[in-house]
Amino acid sequence: TTQVSATSTLVLNQVSYVKAQSPNQTMPTSVAGLGATAISSDGNQLYAVDTAQNALVVINASDLSQRQFLVNGVNNGVSPVISGMNAPTSVAVSADGLSVYVASNTSNQIVAFTRDASGNLTYQQTITSSAGNIKSLAVSSDKAYVIAGGSNGIDMLRRSTSTEPVVTHTTLVTLAPGMLRDAADNSIGNISAIAQSGNNLYALGNGTLDQFDISSLLNATEEQTLGSSNFTTIVTNQLAVSHSTAVAGANHLAVYSSGGTDYVYVTALNGAVSTISTFTSNGSGFTTDGTPLQDGLNGVRGMASPSGVTVSSDGRFVMVTGQSVNGVAIFTRNATTGALQFAQVLRNNVGGTTGIANPDAIVATGNTVYITSGGATGVLGGIASFAIAATVPAPIADDTSFSGIENLAVTTGSGDDTITLVAAPDPTVAVTTISTGAGDDNVVLQALSAATNVYLGLGDDQADLRTTTANATVTIDGNNPSALDQNGNDLSTDTDGNDSIRLDQAGANDTITVNGD
Repeated sequence: TTQVSATSTLVLNQVSYVKAQSPNQTMPTSVAGLGATAISSDGNQLYAVDTAQNALVVINASDLSQRQFLVNGVNNGVSPVISGMNAPTSVAVSADGLSVYVASNTSNQIVAFTRDASGNLTYQQTITSSAGNIKSLAVSSDKAYVIAGGSNGIDMLRRSTSTEPVVTHTTLVTLAPGMLRDAADNSIGNISAIAQSGNNLYALGNGTLDQFDISSLLNATEEQTLGSSNFTTIVTNQLAVSHSTAVAGANHLAVYSSGGTDYVYVTALNGAVSTISTFTSNGSGFTTDGTPLQDGLNGVRGMASPSGVTVSSDGRFVMVTGQSVNGVAIFTRNATTGALQFAQVLRNNVGGTTGIANPDAIVATGNTVYITSGGATGVLGGIASFAIAATVPAPIADDTSFSGIENLAVTTGSGDDTITLVAAPDPTVAVTTISTGAGDDNVVLQALSAATNVYLGLGDDQADLRTTTANATVTIDGNNPSALDQNGNDLSTDTDGNDSIRLDQAGANDTITVNGD
């Protein structure tokens, strides 16, 4: 190989080669999964944490392309080495678009970044918070405070000014557990989630939903007069929860405001029971619309082990991610009362939906929903986007009742059909048979009869078994033994189509038989 020096001259048609040594790579080669995410107020960028790789990923919302990959302990070439961003689990963007904050539920540190007009971030500093291990972050709507909820309670930190992104140490205000009191005068700690709406701060802690009046929590004049060391005087006198209500197992919340009323949607995982509750607050306490909606009851599905909740920008929908079922439950929202009605379920690898294996967080802006996922064994996680329909057709209900039937069969035509066995028929039905025709069909078995048979017809079909029914016999066959075309010709031996059969969950002592084409 010819060595080229700074003074080398090449004549016509002469070729030389330059040797270059690749630098050591300090950045990960790929994103295995994403967790908590926040979107900029202009809707142009998403900021998602990669907990496993101690990283914050900046993503362009328009095409979900990666813009930056910021890693703890690594210099991005412009700013100092990032510190304190170990196993990040929460992120918040200020409403003015000037800053992004990241924290972890394994530490008490908040990492501050400045954000430029293009959406790129530059590391500024790491702040030690008194909130304990931080589980949730928010920035007040007046842009003056960063609010952290954690194992010790709530911590509010003043930004340098309302237009500067850096949190300052000197005016840090700590609201420790002993200072936070609920309606029964019990101290509040171990905050799992916070959300802000105007002057109201909502927090989940110790199985309660609490509302605080931010205007009484912090007063700039009093803070300057007394100093942070004496702020406990203000807290003791003023900091009591405005309103409180019990929500066993509460883990996530979202707030939608309309007409002076806050509608608060709280998900909970209490043992194996996953629910979503609706609360309204107009300054005079919480009211609720009644019994929480529960996954697996009254048709509600897709939100088992809820990992996130959001409200569409126009308030028409509330959406909940179900981590243990790789799903999303979508509810329509009553504009007057805020009440929810189950409308749709999305599941990973069902009906063309992909990218939501082990979903972790969900955010909505405009007519788009973004879902981050942690992935599963052999499946990378990441982020997926979904469009929100402009109109929703009225639901169609067709109820068929019967008695004294020992064998039940459901057969579909040649379209792309989805059949979900949500609940098993009456125990008198010994055999339930589902037969699909042509088309790309989906069969989901959430419950079973004593014997359940599924016969898949032509097309690229999918059968998904996710049930806890015990002592049942299941047969899933890639061929439909009774399949006929429109002319009555036997198609039972036709091997056209690539079928997929997923065994996600089965009950105790079940017998499962799977036959291919």
